[in-house]
Amino acid sequence: MKRNSSATARVRAAWLWCVISLSAFTGLGQTTPPSNDAFTNRLAVSGLQVVAMGTNTYATAETGEPAHAGQPARHSMWWSWLAPYDGIAQLTVTNVGAPRTRWAVYLGNTLTNLSLVASNMTSTNRVVEFPIQAGLTYQIAVDERYPYGPGAFTLRLNLATVLLTQP
Repeated sequence: MKRNSSATARVRAAWLWCVISLSAFTGLGQTTPPSNDAFTNRLAVSGLQVVAMGTNTYATAETGEPAHAGQPARHSMWWSWLAPYDGIAQLTVTNVGAPRTRWAVYLGNTLTNLSLVASNMTSTNRVVEFPIQAGLTYQIAVDERYPYGPGAFTLRLNLATVLLTQP
C-alpha cells in the first residue's frame, strides 16, 4: 500500500500542534519549579476578577509552610491579592482531570505568621466565599490534593459583594 506523504505530514503537524498546545497549558515538559513556587516569589494579582492557570507538577513545599486545608504542603504555588474594597470574595479552583487540588487563603506577610481565612479540599469547582477588607493583602496557596497528585488547574477569584458604608 502506497502512503500519502502529504497526509502523513498533515497528521504529524496536527499531532505536534496538540503536543505543543498541551505543553503550554499543563506544563508538560517542564522540569523546574514554577516561578511562584516559593512564598517569597508569590505572584501579585489585582482586580475585581482574577483568573490564573498553572500546574503544580514541579512545585515544592517549603520548611515552615502551613498545612493547606488540613494536609501538609506538598506541591504549593502562591499568589497575593490586595483587596480593593470591603466585601465578600469568591474563590474556586477547577482542575483538568481528577479533583487534584486544595487551596487556602491567608493573611500575613511571612510564611511563618500566616493566619487562615478560608480553605477548600472537599470538591473541585466548589465556590467558597470569605469576607475581605479593603487594603489587606490576601495570600493564596494552591496545592495538590493527596493521593491524586499534582496537575493543571485554573484559579478564579471574584469580588462578589462590595459592602458600602455610610459616611
